[in-house]
Amino acid sequence: MPKFLVDTDAGTCSPYTDPSVPVTPPKKTSRFGWNAPKLEDYQPRTLANVALTGRKWIDLAGGWKTIPEDELALDARGWPTKMPAGKRPASILTWDQGAKSWPDGEYVISSTTNGSPIYKLVTQTGKELTRQAGRFTWNPSVDGGLLIELVQTGLMSLSIYSAKDADAFAEPFLQAARGAGCIRWMDAQKTNNSTVSSGLQPYSVRSFAADPAGISMQMVADASDLLAADAWVCIPHLATDAYIKNMAIELKHSMPPEHKVYVEFSNELWNFQFSQGRSFGATYAIAAPKYNARAAVAVNLFKQAYGANCVRVIAAQSANLGTSSDALKAAQVNGGCDALAVAPYWGHSIKSDADFTQANVTAVVAKAVQEMRDNLQMARQYGVQLLGYEGGMHCVGISEANAYGALMGQAMTTYLQAWESLDAGVLCLYNLAEAGSAQQGFWGHLRSWRDANPKYDAAKGFMP
Repeated sequence: MPKFLVDTDAGTCSPYTDPSVPVTPPKKTSRFGWNAPKLEDYQPRTLANVALTGRKWIDLAGGWKTIPEDELALDARGWPTKMPAGKRPASILTWDQGAKSWPDGEYVISSTTNGSPIYKLVTQTGKELTRQAGRFTWNPSVDGGLLIELVQTGLMSLSIYSAKDADAFAEPFLQAARGAGCIRWMDAQKTNNSTVSSGLQPYSVRSFAADPAGISMQMVADASDLLAADAWVCIPHLATDAYIKNMAIELKHSMPPEHKVYVEFSNELWNFQFSQGRSFGATYAIAAPKYNARAAVAVNLFKQAYGANCVRVIAAQSANLGTSSDALKAAQVNGGCDALAVAPYWGHSIKSDADFTQANVTAVVAKAVQEMRDNLQMARQYGVQLLGYEGGMHCVGISEANAYGALMGQAMTTYLQAWESLDAGVLCLYNLAEAGSAQQGFWGHLRSWRDANPKYDAAKGFMP
C-alpha cells in the first residue's frame, strides 16, 4: 500500500519516498532507431521461421525456372494445390549469404496438412535431410542453403525453427536491435512497389513467404514488446480505406500501450524509381498534389482507428524543402499531421574510394547537418515535430573496407551527435543489417549477425 506524508498545518498530502530504498530512474529512450532488414532469404535473418523467406516456386526439372502460379493453383497462403505434369516444384528457403546467418544444429519442423503431403528438404550442396519426430539436423556452414521440394501436395503451412531460437524473431536480430528507440518496418512490409490494395492477410508463423503484404502487424507488435521499442509502419500506397482501418486495428490489438506507433503513407513517393509515386502521375507536378493529399487522409484514417499514442507522419525529401512545404500544406487541409520526416543522408557525392577522404567526408557530413537544421526550421514553421525516417551513409561506390572502417565510424559519430543536439524526434538509421556490394551500396550497419565494425559500433553507442 502506498505511503504518504501528511502536513496537517498546510493541509497537504504527498507521496512518501523511503530514503533507504534505491530509486530506479526511468529508462531513457534512445533518439535513434533502425530500419529493419529486408525479409529476403539472401539477407541476415530477422524471423526465426526459415519457411517465411521462401522464394517463388521453381521447377528443378526445368532449369530452375519460375513456375506460373496458375499451374500450381496456389492457395491463399502460397502453397501449391496442384502438381504440374513433368515438373518438380521447389522453393528456396535460404541461400548463399543468407544461409550463413542460420546456426548449425538441430531444427524443429511442424506443419498443417490437407491429405498426405510428401516433401523433401535439400541443402545447397544437394544433401537431402532426414526428418525424425519433427526434428532434423542442418549445418549451413557446411551444406549451405535450404530448399523444399514438393513430391505430393497437401501442405497448408510449414514452420522450421532453430532449436536455439525462443521467439518468433531470430535471437541475433533481437540482440543487435536492442537499445533502439524505434524500429521502422518499411522493407519488411514490402512497401516499395507494393501491389497490396485490399484485405489483410497476416504474415504469420502459419503462412508462407508468398504473402505480398510482408510482416504482419501482430509480429510488429511482438517485436516492440521484445525490444521495448516504438514501431514505425508504412501504409501500402494502393490500400483502401478499409484496409488502412483494419491494419490499425490489428496493430492496436497487440501493441504494448506504453509504446508509440509512427504511421507513414508508403515510402518516398517523390522517388520515381518506385512504382508508388508513378501511380499518382507521370511527373512530380502531376503526382505530388494527389499523393500528398492521399498521404494525409491515410495517416488520419489510421490514427482514427488506432487511437492515442499514434504519430501521423508526413514524409518529404530532405534535400528539397519544396517537397516538405508541399506535403505539409496538403496535410493542413486534409486532417493535419504530427511530424515531418526526412532522410538526411550524407555522402551522395562520394562515389569511389578516391573521393572518400577526411576532408570530403567532413564536408558532406556538414552538408547533411545543415539539411537537418533547415528541415527542423520547416517543421517548426508548421508546428510539427521533425523525424528521420531513414539516415546515415550514402556513399555508393566505395569499397567494403572504407564502408566499415575507422573513418566511417568517426563520421557516423559526428553525424549522430548533430541529430542528437537538435530539438527533434527519432531518427531510424538505414539499415540494421544487409549483405551489400560496392555497386549497390553497403547500407547495412552490419553485414551479418557475426559482424563487428566501427560503423555499427558508432550507432550502437547512441542506443545503449
